[in-house]
Amino acid sequence: MIKKLTTVSVLFWAIILLMGAPVRAADVAPDVWLSGTTHQVEQIEKKLGLVKLSQDDVDQDVKLLAQIQARAQKCVDGGKRKMADAQRNLEALGDPVMGEPPDVTGKREELKKQVNDLKNRINACQLLLIQGSDLANKLKQRISRQVKTRLFDHGTNLVAVIKGFVTHPAGKSWWDIQRFRADEETAGLVLNDLKGVGLLAVVALLAGFIWRRVLLRRMPVRERALGVYDGFLLALRACFARFLPLIAPLATVSLALILLSGGYTDGVLIQFFVSATAALAVYVLIRSVLSPCAPASPHLTDSPEMSRSLLRTLSLSLLLVWLSYMLLATPVKGLVDTELLQLMRAGMLTALVLLISRIMWNIRKFSWAMLPGWMRLGIILILLLALLAEYLGYRNFSIYLIVGTIGSLLSLAVAMIAGRFTSDLFDQIDSGNQLWQLRLRKALRVKAGESVPGLMWMRLLAILSIWGGFAFAVLRSWGLSRQSELVLFESISQGFDVGSFHVVPSRILLAILIFSLVVSLSRLIKKKLARPWVQHTHLDRGAQDAAVTIFGYVGFVLAMLISLSVAGIEFKNIAVIAGALSVGIGFGLQNIVNNFVSGLILLFERPIRAGDWIEVGGTEGYVKSINIRSTEIQTFDRAEVIVPNSELISGQVTNWVLHDPVGRGRIPIGVAYGSDTEKVRDLLTRLVTEQAGVITDSHFIEPPKVLFREFGDSALNFEVRFFVRDVTRRLGIISEINFAIDKAFREAGIEIPFPQRDVHIRRD
Repeated sequence: MIKKLTTVSVLFWAIILLMGAPVRAADVAPDVWLSGTTHQVEQIEKKLGLVKLSQDDVDQDVKLLAQIQARAQKCVDGGKRKMADAQRNLEALGDPVMGEPPDVTGKREELKKQVNDLKNRINACQLLLIQGSDLANKLKQRISRQVKTRLFDHGTNLVAVIKGFVTHPAGKSWWDIQRFRADEETAGLVLNDLKGVGLLAVVALLAGFIWRRVLLRRMPVRERALGVYDGFLLALRACFARFLPLIAPLATVSLALILLSGGYTDGVLIQFFVSATAALAVYVLIRSVLSPCAPASPHLTDSPEMSRSLLRTLSLSLLLVWLSYMLLATPVKGLVDTELLQLMRAGMLTALVLLISRIMWNIRKFSWAMLPGWMRLGIILILLLALLAEYLGYRNFSIYLIVGTIGSLLSLAVAMIAGRFTSDLFDQIDSGNQLWQLRLRKALRVKAGESVPGLMWMRLLAILSIWGGFAFAVLRSWGLSRQSELVLFESISQGFDVGSFHVVPSRILLAILIFSLVVSLSRLIKKKLARPWVQHTHLDRGAQDAAVTIFGYVGFVLAMLISLSVAGIEFKNIAVIAGALSVGIGFGLQNIVNNFVSGLILLFERPIRAGDWIEVGGTEGYVKSINIRSTEIQTFDRAEVIVPNSELISGQVTNWVLHDPVGRGRIPIGVAYGSDTEKVRDLLTRLVTEQAGVITDSHFIEPPKVLFREFGDSALNFEVRFFVRDVTRRLGIISEINFAIDKAFREAGIEIPFPQRDVHIRRD
């Protein structure tokens, strides 16, 4: 129990820490800050006179201006509040009068000076706000013009490149080997270092083969995966093990070169091995999705032949992307002759555009494809436009289009895969297929067929995070500037205004996370702690169930209030909303509120409890659960009937086990005329008394009794009345007594007659 309490306490305080409001920044800046900030603004204004500005300088200046504007705005707001307080105090002192105390006169002068100083400070901060906004706009316009000029910079077209390649001097080398050696010397790499790295690569290669064998032996063999998530993890493990002899030496060499060069990552060798490792990792990921390595089995529903064909095309595209990166984005481009570099670039971009166009055309056959036909056609046209721009010499524009398109497609693919696997993961947690999922459900006290509490909100948070990341990745692929990123992140973290509301997306996401955690935690406390605690009290079973149920609702309300507070919603706004809802309750929500209040009455008065046998409105069965709006009853046919709580309060309800489980049983029986009635009475009394479950020895409940009810048309009618200890077993006990009566009557020769009629036919 102490261990459980410690775990719950840690989780509770972790949530409380997540709720903590950020520390407020310092108040109004002093005059020293104003003078220093004014100097910084003047320096930024001087930079605008330069011929060319670098992107890093602009990003740094924009970030600095944003900080200056934020602090200047605080300066203005704080100064206005202080000036308002000073003016109120000044008005409270009133106008000067003859003979007033010197202290009052001194305080009035002090307040007047304070008001003047605050006015000057507010004006200075207002000026900083105006200057900062103006400079930020000028910087953005300046960098926008520079980007536009660089984007549409015209170079040599493809025809001129081919001519230069053909007329290349015979004695001139295509490669600058000396520059390559100088580049590696800059990285601090010498021949002895490279020998040591090669030795490490051989060791890593051997270790990769050994570990591949070990991992493959430990992997389970399944004909079909349990789900997409389970199948993907198994496929990823299998493909990682298969390619471990390649991944291990590449990763080892990359890490060794980076360490030997002292963190220098611009060398050709370092770029080669690092990018090759990344490309191989991407290939393993693609292979795990489309064509899993043995012993894993396919986890997608599409044809294996189609998946393998798509894998080959994607592999070639990945190879071309890697070669293009090495050729165009690493120091290799400075080692190759210009004509050869431009010709190789045109050839690789042409092949890459053709491969991606083929992927866009063939992807329509797959069931998971999300792109409609018009969007695939648009992507192909954009790629063809990029290829045409490359041929005409607009190489920057061509790279912009290709990088944006490929980046968007990769982002979409990652978002689709992550969304599919995340959805399947949550589905498996709900169903509990894996051992760790069963342990999680057991820890949360979730029964089979029930949903994990808070999982729906975790699913929503995951979806928002995945597609929010997709949107940001697409914007980055199409050249989102650093200052735009700052504005975007500031909007996410600090919020933005929508009418009169201030929306902070980061706080909303945090609120969703906290809500799901608190709901899960309250469910855990309810199942693991609350129920064992109430079992040690003197409350009856119904009161225990009511206490646990109320605790669950209190936990839900607490989670709602905490999440609303974290989201930044003020409770005075909630009061306004509640006032508006009261009008709606008066018109359209009467039944819901009636059922809600009735549910509270049921929980506190407890006229019915979970497990009771009740009859209400023609429905008879056991109470399965009492919720805040309705009660679930399971009939004897195992049908689930949902009864509104208002019917249980306003209507007539028969509860067979309200105060005790004792119930009466009645068995009517008729014997033939001429039977010995005393013998019948004694025989019936003995049979009922000997039946297990019938009360015969109580001082408060009368023993079984046999009544001679009437002389019937065809029989002497008796009725056996008795009480059973458990009314839920009444039908079974009656059945057993009926069997015993039939057997005993046949042995005693007592006849049970059937209805008879004498028919007289009169003949006229």
